Amino acid sequence: PDRYLLVYGRRRLQAIRNSSKVGTVRALIASMGEDAAVRAQISENMARRDLSFIERALFAQELVETGFGNQTQVAEVLTVTKSSISMAISIAELIGRDLIRAIGPAHGIGRPRWEALSKAIEAGRTNPDRLIKIAETVRNEAEESIVVGDSLAQNEPNDASMRAFEAVFKAAALPDSPATKVKQASARKPKLSVDLPVDGRTAAKLVRSDKGVSLDLGKGPFADWIESHGQDLIEELHARWIQHRDD
Repeated sequence: PDRYLLVYGRRRLQAIRNSSKVGTVRALIASMGEDAAVRAQISENMARRDLSFIERALFAQELVETGFGNQTQVAEVLTVTKSSISMAISIAELIGRDLIRAIGPAHGIGRPRWEALSKAIEAGRTNPDRLIKIAETVRNEAEESIVVGDSLAQNEPNDASMRAFEAVFKAAALPDSPATKVKQASARKPKLSVDLPVDGRTAAKLVRSDKGVSLDLGKGPFADWIESHGQDLIEELHARWIQHRDD
């Protein structure tokens, strides 16, 4: 009686306890079961933490594996579609936890490139153990160069895990045959073309080529809206990228 279980706010509560200036606080009290409490914790943490794509994928995979719920239930908690959860878990399973953890969160690397990496691994073009060693080596070297302020690393990605991903992606996606490399270079075909689904239906196609990245929305009211709000959207996305880069 008169005792409560803290669902979230542990750090805030500790700060209050350490303060001599705070006498009373406002708390939200609710009657809920264990499942509802876990859902509340997840929602609160997800709102405060800006997880990368692969971190979300691993998180969703762990929730399913630990018996929290099926993919549909996990999608509801993470406020995303079931198809996106299914795809994220599939990508995480193909790449493997060991390689993902060796690479790190890689903020700024979205689903399309992680998916391309998973397909290269699934095709058996390279040994996952070799990729793990590449990721660990590059990430360790990058972290050392960042710490010592190596001037040679100024033009490379600031995030060590980003460098690790780029090294692994290059090792996994490019065959070793010189003839194949020449053929790929002369063909000038897009390196990557991925459908981007929304609510289970393709809303756009992302194409990455030697010239850059393009987004094909096709025709329709959504494409018209994007066109009319293009400047605001690119500024918002650029600001989010700056935040990821600085973090």
